[in-house]
Amino acid sequence: MIDIQTYQQWFDHYTDQFLYHDKEKDYPFVLKKNHTYGVCETSRAICDDIGASQEMHDIAQLIALFHDLGRFEQYARYGTFRDSESVNHAVQSIRDLARHRVLRDLSLKYRRFICNAIRYHNVAYIPSDQKDDDTLFYMRLIRDADKLDIWHVFINYFTNRHSYQSDIIELNLPDRPEVSEAILQALLNEKIAFISDMKTLNDLRLIQLGWIFDLNFRFSIEYAKKNHIIEQLTENMPETVEIKNLIQKLFDYCDRKLQ
Repeated sequence: MIDIQTYQQWFDHYTDQFLYHDKEKDYPFVLKKNHTYGVCETSRAICDDIGASQEMHDIAQLIALFHDLGRFEQYARYGTFRDSESVNHAVQSIRDLARHRVLRDLSLKYRRFICNAIRYHNVAYIPSDQKDDDTLFYMRLIRDADKLDIWHVFINYFTNRHSYQSDIIELNLPDRPEVSEAILQALLNEKIAFISDMKTLNDLRLIQLGWIFDLNFRFSIEYAKKNHIIEQLTENMPETVEIKNLIQKLFDYCDRKLQ
């Protein structure tokens, strides 16, 4: 059994060093810290739902706790969370874990599970040459838990956007009605869209809608349905034939997966 509390204390101590004790300046770091604990909670819920062992619970918790560790150094150094304008935050997370020797007391097998899951939590697709079932389980788990909490953060933000707007969450994207044809066509073909094609806030919403096609656990599909993710992300989108077709395709996909 892994002493998760010790790792949580290290995480809190490490991330608190980035704080200015100024509400506005601290917002990006507090946002990522809250997201981390949200992913930890979601990861536990998925593990509980599938009846995971204590070992699986513990490893999954460490992956969730450290999956975005590199975000803190990333924002402190570059002032952005856009990897394309700074550094791959997953790779930075692994570098920071190694630099501080955080996982030194764990077995090589556990360290490999943790680092591989973190390394590939933010890529469009899990590498096709990854065949180890245990590693794949942790990769799929963190990818689902991460998506579910980002939906939670994103939708809560847009519900209250009238009172506070953040370029950090909106990634400095213009709030225009058009959508990228490349992103829309990818989703209509039930494929993951690429962030590099993103040009507007509606594109960001579409990117997040496309995550539904990459969910791995029944819990995650049920979460999307129960929390009306499709409806909320498309609420203010242009009512075009393509968007209506996409919405129906997403509903049909969820129903198919839950059968």
